[in-house]
Amino acid sequence: MRTAFGTLALILVFAGCGSTTAGPETAADTPAESTTTTAAPTTTAAPTNPDGDFIAFTSDRDGDFEIFVMNADGTQVRQLTDNDDFDGPPVWSPDGDFIAFFSDRDRDFEIFVMNADGTDVYSTGQSGVPGDWGGPVG
Repeated sequence: MRTAFGTLALILVFAGCGSTTAGPETAADTPAESTTTTAAPTTTAAPTNPDGDFIAFTSDRDGDFEIFVMNADGTQVRQLTDNDDFDGPPVWSPDGDFIAFFSDRDRDFEIFVMNADGTDVYSTGQSGVPGDWGGPVG
């Protein structure tokens, strides 16, 4: 069931994580064998659902940004979106049944809504970024 946007404002907190390495200071610090460093995936944090049981977040762990959900204790990470386009950041509906996010899957950034389990994704037809459940920012 598609519902109208409510008015509850949710605050998103974005946190990036990554790996950086400094180069050797002198020739003596250079290792004899070359090594390859793989950067850690970038993840953005999002609020928990209204009941506090689940956390929705965006991560590029599969090579591009997708929406994931996990239990509040960090277990049972589940990927909800899977495409070659940018999806994120997620915003919970006031009742916790839906997740809004923006995506460029239609070649322009539109706001999409899906069930909290990742099913029934649809575009709202609105451009922008969902800053809260009341509509786009800006």
